[in-house]
Amino acid sequence: MSGDLKARVSAICSEHDSDAGRMIDIARFVQAEFGCVSEESAGVIADWTGATLADVESCVSFYSFLSRERPPRMGLSHSKQPLVSVCPIRRPALLSTTSRSPTCRVTRPAR
Repeated sequence: MSGDLKARVSAICSEHDSDAGRMIDIARFVQAEFGCVSEESAGVIADWTGATLADVESCVSFYSFLSRERPPRMGLSHSKQPLVSVCPIRRPALLSTTSRSPTCRVTRPAR
C-alpha cells in the first residue's frame, strides 16, 4: 500500500472526526482525491472509523456515485475525416445556375 494513499485517506478520516456515521462523506472525499474508493483505501477507512471492511465496501457498492475502480481515461483523437459529409442536392430548384459545377444555394421560402 502506498504511504501517500494511507496518509491522505487517514487525513480525510480525521477531518471528518473518524465518525463511521459520516462514511459517505469520507468516501466521497477519497473518491474526489483518488478517482475511486479502492480496496486499500476502504481498509484505511475501516481502520480509522472502527467500521468493518464489509461496511465500507457495502457503502461504496450501494451508492451509484461511488466507485471501487477508477473510470477509464477517455482520450480525444482528431481525424482528418469530417464527422459529417455534405453532398450536393440534385434538385433543380436548389441548383445554382451561375456556376459550372452543381452546388447548393440557400433559398428562403416565399412569405
